[in-house]
Amino acid sequence: MLHLITRRSLAGLALLFIATLARAEFKDPLEVAAVRTERTTQAPMTAVLRVGSSRLVAAGWRGVIVVSDDEGKSWKQASVPVREDLTALAFPTATHGWAAGNEGVLLETTDGGLTWAKRLDGRAAARSMVDKYAVLAAKSPDDKALAAALKESTGYLAQAPSRPFLDIAFENEQTGYVVGTYGLLFRTTDAGKTWEPWLERADNPNGYNLYSIRIAGGDVFLAGELGLALRLDRAQQRFVKLSMPYEGSYFTLTGKAPTLIAAGLRGNAVRSVDAGRSWQKVDFESAAPTTFSGATLMPDGSIVLVTLSGQLFVGDDSGQRFKAVLPKAPMRYSGVAPAGPDEVVVVGTQGIRIEKTR
Repeated sequence: MLHLITRRSLAGLALLFIATLARAEFKDPLEVAAVRTERTTQAPMTAVLRVGSSRLVAAGWRGVIVVSDDEGKSWKQASVPVREDLTALAFPTATHGWAAGNEGVLLETTDGGLTWAKRLDGRAAARSMVDKYAVLAAKSPDDKALAAALKESTGYLAQAPSRPFLDIAFENEQTGYVVGTYGLLFRTTDAGKTWEPWLERADNPNGYNLYSIRIAGGDVFLAGELGLALRLDRAQQRFVKLSMPYEGSYFTLTGKAPTLIAAGLRGNAVRSVDAGRSWQKVDFESAAPTTFSGATLMPDGSIVLVTLSGQLFVGDDSGQRFKAVLPKAPMRYSGVAPAGPDEVVVVGTQGIRIEKTR
């Protein structure tokens, strides 16, 4: 019995020591630089984007951002001030770009993605939400939307910086939007100097997750959880709900006006040519798709969709029909962007790869 007690005591002391050491060594990922890696093409990646005429930028695991100027053949790691996982990229110009990620982080670059600076995080985002909605709710105590926004903001502040941003997009260099879990929605109109909470300006009373943003034909579209899709009504200055044929989640939006495609859970993809007023199911030839996770437009107008099971589908600019293309090295895809002629860069759990589209 003595030996048993001793072993238990030692085990308890060991666990206490480990816990104490972990606390001592903990570094806030919002305050420490990204992990450095020599295996830039093997680090898990979430987003990839073609920037300007020739540059590719990819972002993902633990703050890693990499840049390529040779169609994805080689990559150079960027200087990033946070160690948070990054989820999305947007470049309103060839040099001015943004990255969004976990714990409400927003990063800005002005040199095409080589160096980044933190402009927002979940703590500041939550505080700005409470500050705004406390004032508005006090002025309009009977406004249910403002009361709900204040309640959500207060809850977020208590947990901050826990909630991730999931996508970011810009209409131009001045005006952009970032969305995230539980209906997070912010807008900037001053090139990212300030970001205003817009929760009360979206028909999303249940606070569904917002996964994707797409700007097409002068319209701004959002897509999210449980069939939620929204379009910006500029006259009202709010995002109004669209009627969708599928009630599951939409994870990606793509297309060039008048074509818009929303794709998501269980291989469901729908197409609109009238700014989201009506939708038709997209046809897939030769293979049944699984859950869609990324999409891109090619220089020739064709559309590429990728899935979480490593499938790659290519369709023409109408977006009516897609054919499966067999990747040489499939993985769990999370993003795709144009590379060389008839090639795409795909990113996912196993890093970065180049695949043919024909």
